[in-house]
Amino acid sequence: MLRKIILFVFLLGVTSKIFADNLVINDEITILANNGCGNDRSASISAHINGHYLNVAFLADLGSVTIKILDESYTMLELSYIETPSGYQYYIPLEGRYTLLIALEDGDEYRGDFEVSE
Repeated sequence: MLRKIILFVFLLGVTSKIFADNLVINDEITILANNGCGNDRSASISAHINGHYLNVAFLADLGSVTIKILDESYTMLELSYIETPSGYQYYIPLEGRYTLLIALEDGDEYRGDFEVSE
């Protein structure tokens, strides 16, 4: 009986370790209004990085938006994306630090800095 209990505890520990290693971590990106925004709507923009996937969601109708992703040298990346029900998902292939820029049709701009790592 003691062997069964020890084996059960061991298998439970191994299973927990495997589950923890595969847990998905969703890091929230803080979105800030750039100077000069007439009406700060940064709370209507949600962005998360999950591994190499950047998810940008709009919690309100902000009209037409332009999204740019810049690398550390402020070079704009040409990335493919998919449209989601509430926004967009981008795949960023390389590790590094990036800046997310979002421009609204009224000229207001928002930004968020994030890092992609393995």
